[in-house]
Amino acid sequence: GEAARNMVITGIGVGSMMQVFVISVQNAVARAHIGSATALTQFARQIGATIGVTVIGAIVNHGLPTGVGGAEGVGVHRLPAAGRRGLAAALHPAFLVAACVAAAVWVIAVVFVKEQKLRQSLDEVSAAEASAGTPVPAAVESTS
Repeated sequence: GEAARNMVITGIGVGSMMQVFVISVQNAVARAHIGSATALTQFARQIGATIGVTVIGAIVNHGLPTGVGGAEGVGVHRLPAAGRRGLAAALHPAFLVAACVAAAVWVIAVVFVKEQKLRQSLDEVSAAEASAGTPVPAAVESTS
C-alpha cells in the first residue's frame, strides 16, 4: 500500500514535469533546431533512466542478504520474514542515493539555469537566435 502510494505520487510529479522540460528546451533554441533539441532531450532522458536503474539495481542487489537475490520468480509477499526485512534494508540506501542525486540536480537547476521568457509564437526571435545572428524568415506576404 505505502509503496504503491509513493509510486503514484512520484509518477504524478515526474509526469507533470516532462512537458515543462521539453517546452523549456524548445524555447531556448533557435526555431531551426527545435527538432534536434527535442530529440536530444528524449535521448538524455532515456540514457539517464538506463543509468539510474542500473545504479539503483546494483545498490539494492549489493545490500540483499545471502539467499534472497537467487529467489527467481518469487513475489515479495512469499519471501520469508527475514528476506522481506533484508529487502527493505537494501532499498533504503538506494532511495537515499536517488534523493541525493535529485537534490544535486535541483541545486544545479536553481543556481545555473538562467530564466528565459517563453516565446508567444514561432515568429519571435529567441535570445539564442538574436545573439547567433541567425536570420529569421520574413513573413510571407499574401498577394491579393
